Amino acid sequence: IEKWRRPAHPPAIRVAHGRVTVAAARAPGSADVWLVRYDPREQDVEVKDGDNRGHTVVHRNVVRELVRLGAWHGHQASWRLPAATDDGLDTLILVQGVRGGKIFAAYKAP
Repeated sequence: IEKWRRPAHPPAIRVAHGRVTVAAARAPGSADVWLVRYDPREQDVEVKDGDNRGHTVVHRNVVRELVRLGAWHGHQASWRLPAATDDGLDTLILVQGVRGGKIFAAYKAP
């Protein structure tokens, strides 16, 4: 397993003109770039099984889309930003060590 050390200066992430760009930064290995779209609104969910069966619980920030945009190797890289499938979703971009490793940079789109 490739070991990552936290970069001294995390890579900058920019979203503009329908593209996601991760700037160059010293990187001891590879990382994955993820698009996360989530619903920040409260949602009542009826629990159908388990200890809370029959109860209604409130969920927030439910992930609706998780898309791997590509690999980042320390050099500037850019990917097309897929169109949102639902209105009202917020967007995050994450640079994460491979195989679910540490998150090295995050960007919340306005």
